[in-house]
Amino acid sequence: MAKTILIIDDDPGMCRLIQRGLNHPDHVIYSATSAEEAKRLLSVKPDLVILDVVLADATKSPELLQEIRSQLPNVPVLLMMSAALQNSKTF
Repeated sequence: MAKTILIIDDDPGMCRLIQRGLNHPDHVIYSATSAEEAKRLLSVKPDLVILDVVLADATKSPELLQEIRSQLPNVPVLLMMSAALQNSKTF
């Protein structure tokens, strides 16, 4: 039985990277690059949500997480942060 995964990240390249990593015949993968798009895709009733906690509009992430929890209380949400650190050093 296919599992549905929703990836939410404002970076389309990161969405594609995660999608490639999770690509499997038993996975149906959707991606959203905005909170508004993600809210619309909640209707697919994903089995797993992967959410970047630092979306372009940072105020939308906590609100979006609450919306996901409200509509899909039993669905696991994997929180990630893909933003580069400003003070990081290259070794």
